[in-house]
Amino acid sequence: MSKTLCVLLVDDQVDHRLLLSANLQDQDPELRVDEAQGVDEARERLRAGGIDVVLCDFWLGGETGLDLLRRARDEGCPVPFVLVTNHGSEELARQSFMEGVADYTTKEVALRNPADLVRRIRRAADKARLAEERHRAEVLLESFLANNPFAILILDEAGRPVRWNRALERMEAQPGNLKRFQEYRPFEDPQLQEAGVIALLERARAGEWVELPPFPWDPARVGLEGPARILSGVAFPATVGPDESYLCVMIQDVTQAETARRERDEYAAVLASLLNASPAGIVFVDVEGRVRFANRWIETFFGVDPRQFVGRAYAELAREMTVALADPAGLLEHPADPEACAVETWEQTMEVRHPQPRHLMRVVGPVRGPGGRYLGCIEVYIDETGAVERQRLLEESNRELDAFASRLAHDLKTPLVSLKGFADLLTRTAGPDLDERNRMFLERIRTSADLLNEMVDGLRELSQASRPVAELHEMDPIPVVRLAAENLAERAVQAGVKLELPSDAPRLLCARAKLFQIVQNLLSNGIRYADPSKDDRWVRLEFRHANDRVVLRVSDNGLGIEPEDLPHLFEPFRRGKAAARTPGMGLGLALTHRLAQACGARVEVRSAPGLGTAFEVWFQSARG
Repeated sequence: MSKTLCVLLVDDQVDHRLLLSANLQDQDPELRVDEAQGVDEARERLRAGGIDVVLCDFWLGGETGLDLLRRARDEGCPVPFVLVTNHGSEELARQSFMEGVADYTTKEVALRNPADLVRRIRRAADKARLAEERHRAEVLLESFLANNPFAILILDEAGRPVRWNRALERMEAQPGNLKRFQEYRPFEDPQLQEAGVIALLERARAGEWVELPPFPWDPARVGLEGPARILSGVAFPATVGPDESYLCVMIQDVTQAETARRERDEYAAVLASLLNASPAGIVFVDVEGRVRFANRWIETFFGVDPRQFVGRAYAELAREMTVALADPAGLLEHPADPEACAVETWEQTMEVRHPQPRHLMRVVGPVRGPGGRYLGCIEVYIDETGAVERQRLLEESNRELDAFASRLAHDLKTPLVSLKGFADLLTRTAGPDLDERNRMFLERIRTSADLLNEMVDGLRELSQASRPVAELHEMDPIPVVRLAAENLAERAVQAGVKLELPSDAPRLLCARAKLFQIVQNLLSNGIRYADPSKDDRWVRLEFRHANDRVVLRVSDNGLGIEPEDLPHLFEPFRRGKAAARTPGMGLGLALTHRLAQACGARVEVRSAPGLGTAFEVWFQSARG
């Protein structure tokens, strides 16, 4: 299942931001795209948090994407950058990667192949996530070692102590002992020889992970101070590089046996809780092919209680799990031979029929202990049912759309191109010899061909607008409104129309690209049908809450709509009386209506001739 990512798109070109944003969200509905025009705006957005990947143009006015990368890093915002530029070069790519850019491409490639751009973005996010997880694991491991209740002693190849932790210092309780402890040689300690511990340490130094059973130890016998005690623990090798190895000894004072047992039980309970809480089925099989652990999700996914199979052969559990599969051969039995199942990690998809239909991803991989010794195999079953179903619906919708586009291109575009081409050819070859009347006829043929071409494009746009959105996203509509108004600002000035926009709005559920088209179509409609007889001409955009809905209202004081035209307002190619005085084909409101339906919204209209028009689009509220 794809994870929802927040992508900050930084580009000083409005059209490029719109194209990239629309392509990304159409290609991957799980992407949430925020926008920034320049370095300063991007820095503010990064400081606010919540950004997973920055998709950044190289040239940003007087600064570059690399400038933004450096400032973000300096300000403690280590977000991965994917650089996209109009002017790619090997030198620019080399410089970008040296600065720490996660990936690099050109706008031409990104716009031509948005699927590749989505892969780059998700790959950058995955790399950053893995790096963060590795860093977190290293910090947690260091903290675990530093605060471990068990004493840890690290010996070099000669058996000399080179490092120990705070727990060992607390166990000694005598600061003077620590200095003398540097001279302590465990392999020369007679009491360890007597207890058989040295033989175990020799095996650990040779590459084994060994347990040190409880043994008595008296510090006074080796020149140290403190009470005699009983110790136990483990010893294992730790290799650093090809020529440097150490022996790690982890011990605990088990004089208080009940305390030690309680601590072990608590650690085991925490581990079991974590494995059972994880929303994935987990089975651990040892080198002899026996089930050592299986969590409760195995029963949820396959209807098999795994507890009765712990300690038994994995093949018995596998047979019971196979009964639930659509394909009886879909679950491979775990081989008992360690060499056959300890090579690498692999994945497998499978379909479960009962107790509930599911699509599962099975991941199988080896488990190794210190020194690389193979300990067994772990299987993880992840529920991918939701992702598979969404993918099926998306593919079905895409197939239908592709079929429609193909028929449209074949049935309309091909003869239309021929018609326009021959009309242009006739104009060039015979036009000068025609009289004025026939030249007028020829020009009308060309004009009609252009109109028909525009109608075909409009039909294609309508078919695309009708496609339902795979998943709606919670969003603040104000940035979209401002972008749409910015695109129409020049037309509004020419028409003498004032655009009145809100400063804030409730958050709603929609697809960003479709909301942009809806807002732009409604604002454009208000500008187009402004009343030239009025000195004060305006188009006003507002938002309000209405129960579980957010209502977008776009009103004007324009020409208005005749009552008999209102029932047909959203029909393609239908134009009212007021529209006869303005250019157009009657597709704008039909397109708006279908875009709203695709987002789960509805459109209402109120109008009166000479008084203006008000459109209301009822979106789902983000909090509803």
